[in-house]
Amino acid sequence: MEEHRQSSGDRARQRSPLAGAGRLLRRAGTLDRLGAAIEHAPVPMAVTGPEGRWVYVNRSLAALTGYPRKELLQLSFQGLTHPDDLAGDAECMEALRTGAIQSFEMRKRFIRADGTETWIELWVSTVHDDSGGAGIAGYLSQMRDAGERIAIEDELAVAEARFRRMFEDSPIGIVTATTDRRFVSVNDAFCQLVGRSRGDLVGSPIGDITHPDDRLQDEVTHLALGDGDRSVTREKRYLRPDGSIVWASVVTAHLATTGDEVFFAQIVDITERKRLVAALEEEAATDQLTGLANRRRFESALAQHAAACARYGARGAVLMIDLDGFKHVNDSCGHLDGDAALVTAARIVRDAVRTSDLAARLGGDEFAVLVPEGDAESAALLGERILRSLVVPTATGPVRASVGVAAFQDGDDETGVSTLVRADEALYDAKRRGGARCSTASTGHLAV
Repeated sequence: MEEHRQSSGDRARQRSPLAGAGRLLRRAGTLDRLGAAIEHAPVPMAVTGPEGRWVYVNRSLAALTGYPRKELLQLSFQGLTHPDDLAGDAECMEALRTGAIQSFEMRKRFIRADGTETWIELWVSTVHDDSGGAGIAGYLSQMRDAGERIAIEDELAVAEARFRRMFEDSPIGIVTATTDRRFVSVNDAFCQLVGRSRGDLVGSPIGDITHPDDRLQDEVTHLALGDGDRSVTREKRYLRPDGSIVWASVVTAHLATTGDEVFFAQIVDITERKRLVAALEEEAATDQLTGLANRRRFESALAQHAAACARYGARGAVLMIDLDGFKHVNDSCGHLDGDAALVTAARIVRDAVRTSDLAARLGGDEFAVLVPEGDAESAALLGERILRSLVVPTATGPVRASVGVAAFQDGDDETGVSTLVRADEALYDAKRRGGARCSTASTGHLAV
């Protein structure tokens, strides 16, 4: 396939690589004298007569075509041109002949002496005679071997087509974006992931569909890439039109480009994985019998709260709860009845505490509550409320509980463990006093 561009008038001659060729010919006086000037030119050049036959060719053109110069001079340019490119070539030459244009440039194929094809880039301009009118003395041609250039362009086109197919057909989301974090292109997988059309996404800010808590991290990612990081991998949340959240693993890389399209990202939906991980974490942190938090989760929350108290000041309290006479129920009625009593007790404790409190079963018939807000007095009132409601009917009679309360205190020695120990001591103080009562580590005893 050939391609050509035509231009007209003096402006076209000035833009052409052969601008001024006519003036050169007129100064030289004859076409033969110009031959001496272009003989050693490093690029293929030729002078063609008005009828289209070559009247001069230089060494470089002979080397390009593989023909001796004497044979070339017996040929016309049509004789070397690939048949598929003749029509475009003839059209341009006719436009030169009629004066519609003064020069043209095109790509076409020559048939070399050995029968092989070679692509060239061709520039041709009109050479007027010395009459000063519109008479045409001939045409000056300059060529460049374009085979390697076109091969590279073809390879790039194949690579681009391959990338485009991969982009469109990929089962994972792929997007490109600008430096100001606007979508440039998105594939179908990403559109399905976020529940939006290409029209909705292209040109819009990425932040529009990013969870508010993740937008700052988006900025950090782009700053890191701008500072030279090759790629950044992170997890983030996208917002769907129905308000649901999609978790995604996003790998963002910097594109080697001078345009606005500088970021390339691959996005994998990890919503289900996140759900499964959360479910496993919840299961690992939950007492399987009662559904309350287990010891591991409670101790982790206790340590975190104690660290916050050390930094910001003490607040909140810990309650320790133990069922009175539970061992007798277990021994007399069996473990099934004992487990049923524990489940009932756990439900009562859960119903008594606030949503901000954390109720846990530490093991056996021992329960605990982390109260993150309030003081010893409000915690003791919660303990009393639990005492009043925690009555579990069993075959051996109702089971009640004892409660120990300890408020967090300021001081270098205060830790989550030390607060739990003081609550445990208050609990056993309540038991020593007959049980079914609440004892506060710092203020004495409250009984119901």
